[in-house]
Amino acid sequence: MRTIEDLDDMALMKEIGRRIAFLRRSSSIKQEELSEKAGISRYALSRLENGTGGGIRLESFLSVLRSLNVLNRMSAVLPEPTLTPLQLAEIEKKGAKSLPKRVRTRNRSTVRVWGDGTPVA
Repeated sequence: MRTIEDLDDMALMKEIGRRIAFLRRSSSIKQEELSEKAGISRYALSRLENGTGGGIRLESFLSVLRSLNVLNRMSAVLPEPTLTPLQLAEIEKKGAKSLPKRVRTRNRSTVRVWGDGTPVA
């Protein structure tokens, strides 16, 4: 079974569109009604739902999510960044100008490393 990570950009846009259409239909909302509520054209919404809306603005995409009352789910996709007190002390100790970043290892797990590649303790 393919995961979302296995999809190329076009397939991912189609999957996102399919899910938005599902949310709209399961809420018994017509395209015209949702597009009006989101402040976009029905044509733009149709393209988004068909996965052909590559030119849709992020602002419009967020407006559609807000109109479907699912914008709060974005926290699962983009969680609030947090650092532990130890990580903050490490930043101050190293005088780092940037925060540690996540790097995917060969076994597909993620670790946090500093800009010079040293692991975060």
